Amino acid sequence: MTNTNKKSFKHLPILFNFPGRESKTGKSNTVSILLKWETALLDKFAFYESEPDEVNILIQESEQEHQHFRVLLLEEMVSRENAIDKQQLIETVSLCIIRLMDTVFECTRAKNLTSQFKLLTENVSLHYKQTFQFIQEFFGRYFSIEGKAPFAYTEMVKGEIIKKLKAAKSNYTNPIETSKSLLDIVVDVITEKLSGLYFISISSITYIGQLADEIYRQSKHLHEKNLRNILYSLNFNEENFVMAEYERFAVLTPSSLSKNERIHLLKQEQKTINQLSVKLNCQWTTAMPSLKEQINGWLHEEIQFIELGKSALINQNDAAENYDKIQTSLSVAKLAVIIRLLVIDKIIINRQVAPALRTIAKVFTTLQKDDISFGSLETKYHAPDKATINAVKDILFKWINILGKL
Repeated sequence: MTNTNKKSFKHLPILFNFPGRESKTGKSNTVSILLKWETALLDKFAFYESEPDEVNILIQESEQEHQHFRVLLLEEMVSRENAIDKQQLIETVSLCIIRLMDTVFECTRAKNLTSQFKLLTENVSLHYKQTFQFIQEFFGRYFSIEGKAPFAYTEMVKGEIIKKLKAAKSNYTNPIETSKSLLDIVVDVITEKLSGLYFISISSITYIGQLADEIYRQSKHLHEKNLRNILYSLNFNEENFVMAEYERFAVLTPSSLSKNERIHLLKQEQKTINQLSVKLNCQWTTAMPSLKEQINGWLHEEIQFIELGKSALINQNDAAENYDKIQTSLSVAKLAVIIRLLVIDKIIINRQVAPALRTIAKVFTTLQKDDISFGSLETKYHAPDKATINAVKDILFKWINILGKL
């Protein structure tokens, strides 16, 4: 760091200072504050040196002014009666916060920083992250939480998530030493999602952060049972966990037990699961049914099969050996979107789509169904939902990564 780049905080205006802290009818408003912050960052926020006391004062002022900003934003939202005006304000404020957050976060990763300046930039970055979370929590309806998560926000949250999961793994009790633990499954899925290979939405990174918080909160006494309760509580409807639950039920009800014993055990599991509370508007993915819905459907079918003297697990194994059908781990909705891509790109060139879909419904199976309904496949082909489209994007990004390794 050269001398020309070195400045003192003594000559630096308070980073987030703005004139007049009036409320609704005063001079200040959220957009003007953000513009002033941006000017301060772009013009003044380079490499500095300062005494610890000066840095601590600046950190405190940054925290106070971000708190004041949130109050002003609430007041402005209340004063705007038109929904469009509210949406425009939140969209504008969110874009500015994201840009500022990215700018300061880049400073935290610059080389040759003094320890004091690094402390300042990290704390200011944290204040921006908290402000963005405040906007998301209170005004999420005015911007799309399914949009791509901001880079700096994702990186900050990602770092916190990884630390919490590592702490949880160090204390986790795995009941079966030789098998892959339930926590390993969860960590692997989250790590893959955060790897940067996939599109990750604001809602996804928020959900993963909430899941990591709950796991970390119980990390001192974490074991399989309370981890499973957390996953059900947060509707962790991820395919690998669903399949792990199916396998657990299979181990729980071996064929050596009598029919009545197996049915009793499965009904006990069903009752226990159904009595677990589930947080509202919470799920790993919107492209799949809720966790309870998937598990309840499987348990109901398994109980029926056992009552008739035939296990759903045996039926699944028989189906896997049925070479007349192509087994897939896709949902009907994902399969429909992939087929549509092949049609649009003229890879499938049938003149009429309906007969092709009818054939696909006959020869393919999905994760949920051995027999696909033509009507369901056709409906999801012509009217795919946004969540499924995003899920297929994840698959395509994964394919790109696989291609690079071939």
